[in-house]
Amino acid sequence: MNEFLLTEKYRPKKVSDTILPKEIKATLQGFVDKGDVSNLIFAGKPGTGKTTAARAMLDEIGCDYILINGSMEGRQIDTLRNEIANFASSMSFTGKRKYVIIDECDGLPILVQEALRAFVEHYAKNCGFIFSCNYLNKLIPAMFSRTGLIKFEIPKEEKQELAGQFFKRLTQICKQENIEADPKVLGQL
Repeated sequence: MNEFLLTEKYRPKKVSDTILPKEIKATLQGFVDKGDVSNLIFAGKPGTGKTTAARAMLDEIGCDYILINGSMEGRQIDTLRNEIANFASSMSFTGKRKYVIIDECDGLPILVQEALRAFVEHYAKNCGFIFSCNYLNKLIPAMFSRTGLIKFEIPKEEKQELAGQFFKRLTQICKQENIEADPKVLGQL
């Protein structure tokens, strides 16, 4: 199935392959170089690379992780009690720290966010958490005191360079997949 979805087939597996602002990329690469990732909140508009960046970091380090969509299955307290607790409480086969990525955590009810706060503390030795959200104001204050915040915002001076990188990547993918695409259409994307 992953080979069918081009977004998964070509999803970056390393931080250096992501198309992100320089400062964000350097911060993420620092975690990779250290071989350990703090508990983090990735905040920004949809489609800015938050989930891709989290996965690329953890893939590059070689950590076990699970991905939970906070707007869907993460909304239920049972997801915490069962899936996350079972994953976070067990040891990794590699001996490395494990991670839970909770995508769209701003979609979690307050009750679930409060319970997550306790999970972050309880499983701190064995498991880290990366939360991604579109709206910081929907998170409870306790989430911020237990995590570092990285805002996925594109500085004005980097927009054109990042658009060029994105255009180049789209062109390469189309070529590899034998897809004929009008460069003007790719430019609009």
